[in-house]
Amino acid sequence: MYQRLQWVFESVIRFVHFARKGLVDVGWLGAARQKQGAADAANPIVCETHTYAVKDLEKLSLDWYKPAVSCTDRLVLFVHGGGFSEGSRNDPRYTQFAESLARAGISVACMSYRLPMRGKSFACDQLASEKVRAFRSASEDIWDATQYLLQQRSHAGGIVLCGSSAGAEAVLHAAYWPAPALPVGFRYDGVIGMAAAILHLEWITSDTALPTLLFHGVDDPLVPYGSASHHYCKEGAPGYLMLHGSGSIARHFEQLAQPCTLITGQTGGHGWADKPLFHYQREICRFVLDLG
Repeated sequence: MYQRLQWVFESVIRFVHFARKGLVDVGWLGAARQKQGAADAANPIVCETHTYAVKDLEKLSLDWYKPAVSCTDRLVLFVHGGGFSEGSRNDPRYTQFAESLARAGISVACMSYRLPMRGKSFACDQLASEKVRAFRSASEDIWDATQYLLQQRSHAGGIVLCGSSAGAEAVLHAAYWPAPALPVGFRYDGVIGMAAAILHLEWITSDTALPTLLFHGVDDPLVPYGSASHHYCKEGAPGYLMLHGSGSIARHFEQLAQPCTLITGQTGGHGWADKPLFHYQREICRFVLDLG
């Protein structure tokens, strides 16, 4: 089973150091490609597009990647990044991630959601209340996608939330926002966040805490690693909004004695919103499968 808390520094620092010097193990990458090719033939996948809701005349859809052979009944619901203003569920970064997990035997649904900040700033000149509204809007769409998937699935497997950047903030808020619009008694099986943050740590209690896997760069200039304002806006700025990033969340989990794994990069900045999509698929698969 997953350990209560893991701090992973040295191996990540070593990876970043090698990558910067161009010393990534090419042999390992070649072997991975060979294995991927074998997986393509051994476990083909089907991708189905579903409309899970229509809001303000906008169709909200999800792409459901289903493996021919599943190794778990659990499904990963993935939410893309883009500052709540842009981004797409079928961005090549996300499709390769979903396809890789599906070929490993894990079903994945990549969802679209409303983008209330489209054409607007999401920086320090934007009202904090508008930022909170974006978190809430995305959470509501995740709840609707969840309900749709629960209705469509022919078995009782659980759902793991997974998101990158704005999507990571969205899945944390969907998992912990009080009184969610979800079926009575439903709980997500776990949460995976790539450069994630949450408004209120107190929403996470011993009763509500979910098994969690987090990735974050200490030097992230957009989403704070610890507890700081969004985009590091100065106090008094319209967009000043305190957030609690992965470092603070992991420490909070430790205090609650609840399961959380944090993989930290000392460099790489906000690139840690994408790095796990390519370089930590094995850890993500293991997390999903080890949930029991």
